[in-house]
Amino acid sequence: MDSLRSVVASLEKGEFLASIDIKDAYLNIPIFPSHQQLLRFADQEEHFQFVALPFGLATAPRVFTKVMAAVMAILHARGVVVLPYLDDLLIKSPSHSACEESHIRVGWEQLLTTIARTINEVENQILTRDAKGISQEQMNEFRNSFNHFDRKKTGMLESDDFRACLISMGYNMGEAEFTRIMGIVDPNRLGVVTFQAFIDFMSRETTDTDTADQVMASFKVLAGDKNYITADELRRELPPDQAEYCIARMAPYMGHDAAPGALDYMSFSTALYGESDL
Repeated sequence: MDSLRSVVASLEKGEFLASIDIKDAYLNIPIFPSHQQLLRFADQEEHFQFVALPFGLATAPRVFTKVMAAVMAILHARGVVVLPYLDDLLIKSPSHSACEESHIRVGWEQLLTTIARTINEVENQILTRDAKGISQEQMNEFRNSFNHFDRKKTGMLESDDFRACLISMGYNMGEAEFTRIMGIVDPNRLGVVTFQAFIDFMSRETTDTDTADQVMASFKVLAGDKNYITADELRRELPPDQAEYCIARMAPYMGHDAAPGALDYMSFSTALYGESDL
């Protein structure tokens, strides 16, 4: 939070200033529904509870300052210099027109649109995370990777940036494979990948990888902890139709510890939940 001293120190000769006082500042911050019961009060035997951040709450200034920090980050990214102190904002600019009410009003409306879009994106991420079983740690990792390669800070990755992002996350792919992936994340062929499309793709890949690992672990148990399995072991452990299906599609195991008739259940599991045809 800026102080009077830091604000004065940041001013330069010839700059213009405009001040904004946010109306009902704290009341713009909604309280999570299950927490509203903690902000109850009584008046003449009637009970009420706040649904927005109330004035007078000891932690309210800190909460509001942290929320405003996200808004300030958006403004700073647009080249707008804002010095905030709780619900008071000081805008400074070398141009007088930038501090006129009409200019600020247009910029403020654009900011509200950006915030609404950001909130919608976050809500979609939460729904995606819950629906697809992605952990918060994984979601943060995906977001950090996406932001790192979003060089133009547009909220979208161009195809080259998307390729670099995938490579950084361990993908080893040729041109044909990358073209196939782009067809999934950019079906309209716009040449860009949104964060939602990126999350959908990565969540599916993560789910597929986890499933393949689980199948490999199951085969390893059936094989007595060996790196390969035999047709006899498959016929002994699986129903006849499943055993014959696996035997017909498993490639020969070529490892140094291979025994006669050894079958490669690892490549079979990867292909089963990957992109190869069985």
